[in-house]
Amino acid sequence: MYLWNIPFSKIACFARSQRRWVTAWGISRTEKLEAPSSLAMDAVIKTQIDSRVYANDFMYPILLKDVFDECFGICSGIDPCSSGKTGALLRYLQGPIDSSLVKLRSLSVIHLNYNNFTAPAPTLQILDLSNNQLLWGALPEFPQGGSLRTLVLSDTKFSGHMPDSIGKLEMLSWIELARRNFSGPIPSSIANLTRLLYLDLSSNGFTGSIPSFRSSKNLTHINLSRNYFTGQIISHHWEVLLNLVNLDLHHNLLHGGLPLSLFSHPSLQNIWLSNNQFSGQLNEFSAASYVLEALDLGSNNLQGPIPMSVFDLRGLHILELSFNKLNGILELSKFQKLEKLTTLCLSHNRLSINVDGFNSTFSKSPHFTTLKLASCNLRRFPDLRNHSKFLTYSDLSQNQIQGEIHNWIWMISNSFLMHLNLSHNLLVDLQQPFSNLPSYLSTLDLHSNLLHGRIPTPPQFSSYVDYSNNSFFSSIPDDIGTYMSFTVFFSVSKNNISGIIPASICRATYLQVLDLSNNALSGGTPSCLIENEALAVLNLRRNMFSSILSGNFPGNCNLQTLDLNGNLLEGTIPESVANCKELEVLNLGNNRIDDNFPCW
Repeated sequence: MYLWNIPFSKIACFARSQRRWVTAWGISRTEKLEAPSSLAMDAVIKTQIDSRVYANDFMYPILLKDVFDECFGICSGIDPCSSGKTGALLRYLQGPIDSSLVKLRSLSVIHLNYNNFTAPAPTLQILDLSNNQLLWGALPEFPQGGSLRTLVLSDTKFSGHMPDSIGKLEMLSWIELARRNFSGPIPSSIANLTRLLYLDLSSNGFTGSIPSFRSSKNLTHINLSRNYFTGQIISHHWEVLLNLVNLDLHHNLLHGGLPLSLFSHPSLQNIWLSNNQFSGQLNEFSAASYVLEALDLGSNNLQGPIPMSVFDLRGLHILELSFNKLNGILELSKFQKLEKLTTLCLSHNRLSINVDGFNSTFSKSPHFTTLKLASCNLRRFPDLRNHSKFLTYSDLSQNQIQGEIHNWIWMISNSFLMHLNLSHNLLVDLQQPFSNLPSYLSTLDLHSNLLHGRIPTPPQFSSYVDYSNNSFFSSIPDDIGTYMSFTVFFSVSKNNISGIIPASICRATYLQVLDLSNNALSGGTPSCLIENEALAVLNLRRNMFSSILSGNFPGNCNLQTLDLNGNLLEGTIPESVANCKELEVLNLGNNRIDDNFPCW
């Protein structure tokens, strides 16, 4: 019996246990057709949509036979099926493989072992095995003159080195091997791929220097980020790539100076070079083109002033220069020329930024969504009232901002503000009325200021709230738990808080870190704090808690730190503390506890 001339689009797979007949192409998962019982489960060709196969109400594992070595010339070293015996139906298939195989764009599993094929498979042009987390293998030695145009193995378990023979695939235009375990250098033969348009080798273990792509003049996208590349960026390697739009080399070990020609490249729209070891001064450059939209040089060792040429990059949306050694006095008003700028990050340099000339009424000012000016020697808030309607992230920490926190800060972003860090300043008060906190403010960090008065009510959907190291002297609001339904981190340590821990704190069921240390709190500790299964850190040290520790630690206790030092606690420690298998710090000193240790 010879069935090989039947088009692949008509071949079906049968799940004998459920007696379902599921066609390899175009039939829904729920359609049922009877099939001869003699069909063996081993003798099937399974296909997938969105990398999943449903023929028996469970997902089949993705297994590729060694036949890909022989017929396709691409995959090798992939774990073959181990069933041993193959059904009689496919055992006797002969002749050439039908050309309709190439139409099965979602083919994931094919059992073709123990047959007698006389011709190779159709010429393969596209191989996309991405997002198959259980699929493993290595790149083989490629034949000369292969017809492969697209090779996509991202999010699989492929590993090993890239073979030098990849340069033989002269038709290859798309390589995507991201988020895998490839290692070793990129072979210099990759320069032979003159048709290459797209290259993504990100999040691997590639090493060595970055090869020249001068011959691949049609390249539009290069992503080599999150590897271990070393060496310098050589300017003439990039100047000839006149179609290059995206260059991403962040998180590598690259060093030396930056070629200034990159910033005036006629087609480059995105340059990502952060988290390397680039050094030296940024000199002035020609900004003849306005196409550059993103420039990320953060977390390097760049020095000197920010060149004035930057303010001629009128197409910039993102400017990231944080965590360098840039210095000098910079007028924030300079950035008003960059009308399209939405992300400005200058934190943790040696800059002094003057906000006096920044005019909130200037009609063409940028509309920031992200503003990071931490450790920039700011002395007052920049006036953003009319130009930050969509501000979501603001970090003005570690400056010298004095006086009140203006209440317009909470209103400038139309409730889009999600992260606000004003810590390590000289702020003394919150301007009233203080009832307009954006409801979606997830992170509110006000620690290490001079704030006094009552404790601000946390934002309704906050996950991180830090009021520590201030001078708040009120009690904890009775209804504070109402506002902590989603809070993971809450700290008011090192204040002058008095009174008791309100029972409403029990509503904070997602709380992982609670730090109330170094205050004047008294009374007992709510048993819900001990019984909270999510809590990892409970720090109540240096207060005046006096009642016996109540409650039982749950069987799945996740506490890592329990610090009750410096209180007036009496009685014994609950034996259920033995349930806290993850406990690393247990500090019960300077109390009135009368017990043995260990107490369990």
